[in-house]
Amino acid sequence: MRAKTHKEAYTTVSNHYEVIFILNSNQSEEEVSAASDRIKTVIGKHEGIVLKEENWGILNLAYEIKKQPKGRYMLFFFSALPSVVSDLEKNFNVMENVLKYMTIRLDKHQVEAYQKKADKEKADKAAAEARKTEAETETESTPEPENEPEAEPESEPVPPPSSSSEEE
Repeated sequence: MRAKTHKEAYTTVSNHYEVIFILNSNQSEEEVSAASDRIKTVIGKHEGIVLKEENWGILNLAYEIKKQPKGRYMLFFFSALPSVVSDLEKNFNVMENVLKYMTIRLDKHQVEAYQKKADKEKADKAAAEARKTEAETETESTPEPENEPEAEPESEPVPPPSSSSEEE
């Protein structure tokens, strides 16, 4: 077995990244989905795996970018080869609906914090599902009381108002 060259070792090392980009707020859902798919394709070409994708929705910008006061924020956490950064930047520069973007390589501590957060969210979601199914099974197992018509309470007849017509 031959040892890897420096170049081979460098290209097989995968880093963790987060990329946030702002799309024009006038984009339809199909256009947003197409932009998201394009970014996923670029990441996939570099042996990458998208760990998490978040659509933060349309938010006000701190200042206008390309004469736009609002933008749709998208965030991706992914693992890929280092060459992905330059390819992503080329794609962002070509995409007309991208107002701004930023890619950050995460260090070991940030990755660990992200993994802990993801594990906690996963555990919380599983616990919520378990509570939901438990509540559904309890509802199914306990018979519902039959609704018997309630008898109306007997009320005393109200005498008609007495008319006292005293004429002077």
